Amino acid sequence: MLHLTRNGLVRRHRLGTPALDPLSDPFSETVLDYAYNLVAGGLLGEDCRLHLVGSRAGLFERLVEANRGCLPKRRRSAGERESERLEAGLKALVRQRKGKPRSPAEPRPPVPRNLDMASEMLGLSDVERAVLQFLITLDRADMQALFDPIPCEGANDPAIIIATAIAQPLHKVEAALRPKERLVGSGIVQLTSHGDLDDRVTADKRLPMMIPVRELEKTSFIDEFLPAAPPPSLTPADFSHLADELGIARRLLEAAFQERKPGVSLLLYGPTGTGKSELARVLAKDGVRSLTGAV
Repeated sequence: MLHLTRNGLVRRHRLGTPALDPLSDPFSETVLDYAYNLVAGGLLGEDCRLHLVGSRAGLFERLVEANRGCLPKRRRSAGERESERLEAGLKALVRQRKGKPRSPAEPRPPVPRNLDMASEMLGLSDVERAVLQFLITLDRADMQALFDPIPCEGANDPAIIIATAIAQPLHKVEAALRPKERLVGSGIVQLTSHGDLDDRVTADKRLPMMIPVRELEKTSFIDEFLPAAPPPSLTPADFSHLADELGIARRLLEAAFQERKPGVSLLLYGPTGTGKSELARVLAKDGVRSLTGAV
């Protein structure tokens, strides 16, 4: 069993999973498939003119080398630049697959299990899970090098780019990124209207630290994202001036609990410092007591 604190979680991740070491990086093969899909989908410019320098060149070099066995052998012509050789390899890879996208490889354990657990708790669909997995990788150096040069100015550009990278239908990715759907509505994904892709669509910064952790448990995930509120310091007697309103609130909450109705809520309205949070805790404690029979 692993009990996680935020500081301990960061330390475990940084020591245990070096970010870009292919031998221990759980997302290494997944990121290569994202890169391939961008090439096959034509988002990196015509004729694979990719400005192959630095980290970006390294990523595509890994992609070509990983598929070297299925590519036709070719001789390097005299005076051919490294970027030209790499472009030729990428074009051959796309031709070999007839331009078809690839389903991104599952990350290495324990990431799939942890993503499944998070998806189950959040009620995510398969496409929403795929979007979340993609966003978790977006802060990596190789992903930054890959996506920064891609224009992301139009209102629908984030959905188009993500749908291409993860090989999912555009309309399903658009639906997954709607403000009222699970990803954004839960707060685990945030949207803005300006900047590059990684500015406009971001996953909660705690996720890249938690998802690769071995032995991650539901309680640890819940404690990180839904910390328990402190117990109330007041009692119902302290709100005797609201006896009628409290009675209505109790009956409403008890009925919701008994019938297991989702979406039932109360609005507590009043100036700051009048005890709204304490009243909410009192009502929550009463609700738990009525359900469990505790005294």
